[in-house]
Amino acid sequence: DGDLWLYHFRGSMWKYQIDMNIWTWMAGDTISSGPSYGIKEVADSSNAPGFRYIYSTWKDLLDNFWFFGGLKTSGYSNELWMFTPTTNLWTGWVGTHHLIP
Repeated sequence: DGDLWLYHFRGSMWKYQIDMNIWTWMAGDTISSGPSYGIKEVADSSNAPGFRYIYSTWKDLLDNFWFFGGLKTSGYSNELWMFTPTTNLWTGWVGTHHLIP
């Protein structure tokens, strides 16, 4: 729909509506905190990747956003998360959940 999406390193997902010049908080933490995994591969409003930076993102053909890895306070991560904009829900740790020393 032409909007921009931003994952803030402190754990929140934001949407920028270009035509209205408005930022809107969509999901995730409003304060810096750790991840909330929930049930593996199940979307839930309490799921969130949490604080991290230096990560990779992409969008699939169904307009879901994917999020891989990142540097957390406890080390590097190889976690894979999915965010669904139509529901504003994170699917927790779709891939391997483990820290690389």
